[in-house]
Amino acid sequence: MAWHQGAQQNVSRVLDLNVGGLFVATPTPAPVATIVTILLSVPEGEIRSQAFVRNVTPGQGMGIEFRNMSQEDADRMERLVTRLLQACPDL
Repeated sequence: MAWHQGAQQNVSRVLDLNVGGLFVATPTPAPVATIVTILLSVPEGEIRSQAFVRNVTPGQGMGIEFRNMSQEDADRMERLVTRLLQACPDL
């Protein structure tokens, strides 16, 4: 997943994902209450959204909540989460 805050651009691993947000693994998380822009490139297509940093675990990452996601991107996110849940029936 790619994300940026202002001119700072980063590529990070997603550790937890749901239709409302995700946890981004990064040693340099943005501060709580920061607005970041995210881009996920997945088989369902690119998913873009602004996101609000809800919580930070120093040195580990940040939990973000999606904001201002288009309906098209929200539909892609729903399909992505559904596919991932079907691939992991024990969850």
